[in-house]
Amino acid sequence: MMGQGRNAYAPLWLLPVGLLPAPIKKDIDMHYYKFNISDYRKDTVHLTPIEHYIYRSLIDWYYLDELPIPKETQSVMRRLCLGIESVSLLQNVLNDFFILSETGYIHKRINVEIDEYHGVIKKNTVNGSKGGRPVKPIPKRKKTQSVNSDNPSVSQNNPNYKLLTINQELLTNNKIHTHLAMLLDVGVENQIAKDWLSVRKSKRLPLTQTAFNAISKKITGAGLTINEGIKICVENGWAGFSAEWLTETPELTTKPFVHWWATEEATHERCRQEGVEIISDLKQLRTNLNEHIQTKKHNQKLNG
Repeated sequence: MMGQGRNAYAPLWLLPVGLLPAPIKKDIDMHYYKFNISDYRKDTVHLTPIEHYIYRSLIDWYYLDELPIPKETQSVMRRLCLGIESVSLLQNVLNDFFILSETGYIHKRINVEIDEYHGVIKKNTVNGSKGGRPVKPIPKRKKTQSVNSDNPSVSQNNPNYKLLTINQELLTNNKIHTHLAMLLDVGVENQIAKDWLSVRKSKRLPLTQTAFNAISKKITGAGLTINEGIKICVENGWAGFSAEWLTETPELTTKPFVHWWATEEATHERCRQEGVEIISDLKQLRTNLNEHIQTKKHNQKLNG
């Protein structure tokens, strides 16, 4: 318990040494953490403005020292520059968000973040001593999995809101690598996937999960595998896909039907049928042929 009267709040340099927090020097301390506004507001809606100040100050203190908040209320009041009228407010915050242990008041969520931070630092140090981060192997084909990226719900009984360190943010995969993995996971060949991402990048169309799901649905609906559909998009310089661009009715013949875009020979044969000039650039030739076919279909609908 705190003492009463003026001596209870003597200047810091007059306080007994035992009441002062003992700083511990670490090799690498945390000087930054990511603040989740939504979780914080949900768990602190009942706080007064002064209690908000106390809680935020205690969080900063905890991260900087990486130590529990001292049990001695007097030293805490002095460090936070609080008057005697705020004793009950400080105790409210400590009771609501911290757990009293033998070493002081601890915050479980912050302890987890601090441990993860130093784990990352240790791992990076080991990798650095070996010449850098090891090269990742090409990911194997696997089934598509849905990932729920929403923040986990936090009840009032466990109000330690989620705090993320900058180190966790740096571990997030680069967007380009994420998009490539998205394509590889569904069986698209590595080079075809890279070429298609380049096509979309040139058109300033980033590949979102929603867009890819829609394109995949159109490709499979046309009776093609995802790899075949994306390959057609690359060959024609398309950022998207539509079955109407390529839908053809096979003629009755004893030979297996081959779509005109499937092989160079089939493309040349269709060009001869449509009267399209054959050029050496196969990609441009298929683009010209497709435009010719679509224009022809459009005119037929108008005259229909």
